[in-house]
Amino acid sequence: KNILNDVDILKSLSENEIEDLYGSSVRSFRRSGELIIKEGESGSSMYVLAEGLLNVFVNESGKERVKVGTISPGQFFGEMSLLTGEERGATVIAETDSVTVEISKEPFKKILKKRPELANALSEVIAERQSINLKKMDDYLNRKESFTAKIAAGIRSFFNLK
Repeated sequence: KNILNDVDILKSLSENEIEDLYGSSVRSFRRSGELIIKEGESGSSMYVLAEGLLNVFVNESGKERVKVGTISPGQFFGEMSLLTGEERGATVIAETDSVTVEISKEPFKKILKKRPELANALSEVIAERQSINLKKMDDYLNRKESFTAKIAAGIRSFFNLK
């Protein structure tokens, strides 16, 4: 079964277009702990996880790397680099031995040249996903801020500080 048939971002593509993408994609075995993409690097492809589990990290204010998510089979990542040429927005590392399917720019370009209206459908899926990711990051930062304040209050109380 072609894993690309069930990928949200590709729902607006025809069966033939999905077959073409799958035929030109690169399937790779990834060892547990292997770096797949690194935040800030350039890229022009996206990935779909076929098997295994991946962890997603972002650098918070240029300091610590924070785990912000997990990718399960059937989920995709790296789509912004494929579709807009943006730098990678996160670091993705294999949690377990995994298999990825990489879709590169050229095969995607052929489809978009024939059907430029797909850009709108793709942008809707991406915008929705970005919105969810921003909310997750916001929630994380708010929890961290609240937790930091709670610890600071505990330290002040324990040491009888004002």
